[in-house]
Amino acid sequence: MTARSRARTDGVHPEHIGRLLLRAHRSFGARFVAGLQALGHPTFTVAHLSLLPNIEPAGTRASVLAERTGMSKQSVAQLLSELEADGYIRREKDAEDGRAAVVRMTGRGEAVYRDAKRVKRDIERDYERRLGEEGLAGLRRALALLIDE
Repeated sequence: MTARSRARTDGVHPEHIGRLLLRAHRSFGARFVAGLQALGHPTFTVAHLSLLPNIEPAGTRASVLAERTGMSKQSVAQLLSELEADGYIRREKDAEDGRAAVVRMTGRGEAVYRDAKRVKRDIERDYERRLGEEGLAGLRRALALLIDE
């Protein structure tokens, strides 16, 4: 915890809960990307993280990825172009609709997905070390309660 975060959470000047959640999210994303980059994925960004878990083994249309991630079709198309250029995904014509493309992971995409699971486990182990087993379980429960259904 930095002096700045201690000053804002010391009760005298409590930080806005939304800001704390945003900062925690950004910290998690930065650690996640750094972990992937250390494992040999130097071009991977936080934005790319939201796409890969939404690509099904049989393939997924870009429009479905946009729906699932809440991104615009244009943003998804840009990110897919980056992932394709780096060899993580490939786009193929949809057999059911020749106008549409299906996104599939390549071997490299499957490798980054496996590495992502490893990085997530490492971050969660660190959280458990810092918060304790019960503290991490409590954090999970609290966050689940705050998520709009």
